[in-house]
Amino acid sequence: MSLRGRFALGFAALAGIGPLVAVGVLHLLRPAEPVGPVLVALLLTMLPLSLLLSLLLGRAIAELQAAMKTRAEQQFLEGEMKVARQIQTSMLPRTLNARGLEVSARTLAAEEVGGDYYDVLPTADGAWIGIGDVAGHGLPAGIIMLTIQSAIAALTQDRPGAGPKQILDPLNRVIFENIHHRLEIYEFVTLSLIRFFRDGRIVVAGAHEDIIVYRASTGRCDSLPTSGTWIGVVEDISSVTSDEEHRLEPGDVMVLYTDGVTEAEDGNGQAFGFERLTEAVAAMGREPTEQIVSHVMAAVKAWSPRLADDVSVVALRYLGPG
Repeated sequence: MSLRGRFALGFAALAGIGPLVAVGVLHLLRPAEPVGPVLVALLLTMLPLSLLLSLLLGRAIAELQAAMKTRAEQQFLEGEMKVARQIQTSMLPRTLNARGLEVSARTLAAEEVGGDYYDVLPTADGAWIGIGDVAGHGLPAGIIMLTIQSAIAALTQDRPGAGPKQILDPLNRVIFENIHHRLEIYEFVTLSLIRFFRDGRIVVAGAHEDIIVYRASTGRCDSLPTSGTWIGVVEDISSVTSDEEHRLEPGDVMVLYTDGVTEAEDGNGQAFGFERLTEAVAAMGREPTEQIVSHVMAAVKAWSPRLADDVSVVALRYLGPG
C-alpha cells in the first residue's frame, strides 16, 4: 500500500469513522485491489484503533524517513559529482600553445566523473606535455587530478633543466602521501610526462597508454610504448622510472589519449580498441589537429553512444624547429 493509503486509513480509524468506513477508504484508494487483501485489511481494523493507528502510521513514517534519507544521499552524491566535474573542467587547459607545435585537445565527459588529466606547459625551448588518468571516479579522483596538475606545474617551473624522471619521482611522493595518508583511499594514476624540444626531440617517462605517432613521411602510425610504473602505488619509484628519447620529424603528429578511448564498448561489449584508434588517426593524419581530434571523438561516440568513462584525446603536430 502507498504512503498515502496508510495515512488515510490510519486517520480514518483515529477519527472514529469505524472499521468498515476505514476499509472503504482503503478500497477507494486502491479500487483494483483484490478481495483478499481488502478482507485482510478488514480484519486488521478489528484491532483496537490505537494499535491499528500505531501500526499504520509507524510503518508509513518509517518508509517516509527511509525515502527522505535516500533522497538526501542522492542529492549529496549529485552535489559531489557536480563539484568533481567543476574541478575537472576548470583545471584542464583552456588554450594550448607551444612554439613548434600545432595542438588540439578535447574531453568527452561520461555520466560518472573520471580523473582525466592533460596539459601543455610552454618553455623557452619547447614544452612539457602531460597525459594521465586517475583510477576511480567522483570527487576523490578530481582532488588527485588537481594535485597532479598543480604539482607538475610547480615542479617544472622550479626545475627548468630537469628531465621527466626528475619530475615524476618527487611527484609520486606527493601523490602517495595524499592518497594513502590524507585521503586514506587506494587509488593510483597512470601518467606519462613528455619533454618536447623544438629540434624535434621528445623525452618520455611514466606508464600510461602507448603513444601514437603518425609519420608524415609514410602516412602510417608508429606506437611508442611507455615504460615505468603507476603513480601513487609505492612511495619510491626512482628505480623503475627512466627517460626514453624519441624524435619527431616535421609534419609528424603525436596523439595522446586516455583509456576511455580504447575501452569504450559497443552494445555487444566489444571495446573500441587500439587498432581502430590508430586507423582513425591514420585516416586524418594530414589534416589539422583539430580535425584529427574531432574525427577520433566522433568515431568513439558512434561506437559507444553511452560512455562509461571520460574520453580525452590530444593531438600535437610538429611544425619544425623554425
